[in-house]
Amino acid sequence: MFAKIREKKLKDGRISLRLDIYCNGVRKVTTLELYLSGKRGDPADKAIRMEAELRRRKAYDEMTLSGENPVVQAQKSAVCFFVFMERSIARRKTLNKIKSIYKQLKEFTGTETLPISKIDKDFLLDFQKYLFEDMGNVSNSVHGKMSLFSTLMNEAKAEGLIKVNPFSDIPRHLRVKSKLPKINPLNAEDIRALMANTDGIPRQVQQVFFVSLFTGLRWSDVSRIEKAKIKTALIGGERRKVYTFIQRKVDQSAQQPLSKEAIHYIAQRLMDERKEMREAQERGAKFSPSPYLFPKMASPGHFYSGYGYMHPYLIQWGIQAGLNKRFHFHLARHSFATLMLELTGNLQVVKELLGHANVSITQRYAHVLDAHKTAAIDKLASLRLVG
Repeated sequence: MFAKIREKKLKDGRISLRLDIYCNGVRKVTTLELYLSGKRGDPADKAIRMEAELRRRKAYDEMTLSGENPVVQAQKSAVCFFVFMERSIARRKTLNKIKSIYKQLKEFTGTETLPISKIDKDFLLDFQKYLFEDMGNVSNSVHGKMSLFSTLMNEAKAEGLIKVNPFSDIPRHLRVKSKLPKINPLNAEDIRALMANTDGIPRQVQQVFFVSLFTGLRWSDVSRIEKAKIKTALIGGERRKVYTFIQRKVDQSAQQPLSKEAIHYIAQRLMDERKEMREAQERGAKFSPSPYLFPKMASPGHFYSGYGYMHPYLIQWGIQAGLNKRFHFHLARHSFATLMLELTGNLQVVKELLGHANVSITQRYAHVLDAHKTAAIDKLASLRLVG
């Protein structure tokens, strides 16, 4: 197996660079669409040759990772970790956190190549320090990125690229710990204040927030609600509206029953869309309905670009409503969880509604159950067993 750069002189004097790949008895030569000037000592040619070498190395690493050739451990350990990450990104649905690590690793190393063998305990601790001190990330953010980094290293180990995950060499006292932020959810008074102070807040911003508040859906899911997936289903002998979807964060299917409050804002949005269509027709303009309920939130490409549109309005809205707390979009989900736990007292039901993988994640809301426990104890008095 090999990947080499070949040169071919063209009629106009330039030199075309080509990639010559040989693997498992098959040889393939492709043009890189990179050209040297053909002039001796031309400084521009140096950068072109460097780009060609990067592409050659990437092609070789991809052949190694694909398992098309049984390479020895020494060859595997030289595989570029960035190429491995690109391959990992390509096969995942939830990309944003990996892309963030990918970008910050490149900034940290200052290079386009990172042999996987260079990633050891000291490298990891230096990167962790970089995230804190240079990037200004908070503990939870650093913890999340380092945990995902460790997952990627475990995948590399499973593919035989490394023998041991270097994260296992980091002493516990040096590992960054996650901290659960204090939750200050919206109460009924806060929600009414938001409903009463919507001047200047786009309707889609209001609607997407309230649908999240009344369903508990994450931003990544609620911003991309597909209209065709809102259907009627038979639940407990009763027909009711549900939303069936794939949770982006955990890549699992879910069916979310829709409350009357959520249905109100969904219907409001559909009415707005019909009005937009009529207005466009009256102007003689084309109108193509979006498959998404909230098209301004479901921006193409990176799904957090819609968040950038929404966030400034959300800050303005919180100020207008006089909320005396940090107001952010995820507060809708926190508030839904707290309200459901107050109303049901059932941690397992709330776990299912939130789509948590296990109940230990839902435990962060368990303090709400204190009132239910006190009420239950007080009911003993009704039995009049003493006195």
